[in-house]
Amino acid sequence: MVSLIYTILCIACLCLGFFCGYRINSPKPIQNPITSIKEKIETKKVEEANKEQIEELNKILDNINNYDGTPQGQKELRNVGTGL
Repeated sequence: MVSLIYTILCIACLCLGFFCGYRINSPKPIQNPITSIKEKIETKKVEEANKEQIEELNKILDNINNYDGTPQGQKELRNVGTGL
């Protein structure tokens, strides 16, 4: 009877140690799916805004490189006013 209790106790301790160790060393905690989706949406918006800014700056650089004193060969800019 005592050997049966010792056997069950060893198996229980082994399982408890395994699951506690796995929980401590898990790669990353489980996130709420709603917050992870919101974070992805926000990062996508930031990336799109950065892409638009880069495109606008590239247009400005092309305009500077193509400038010959006349408005010919210049690209239209969206976010730049006329200065009037």
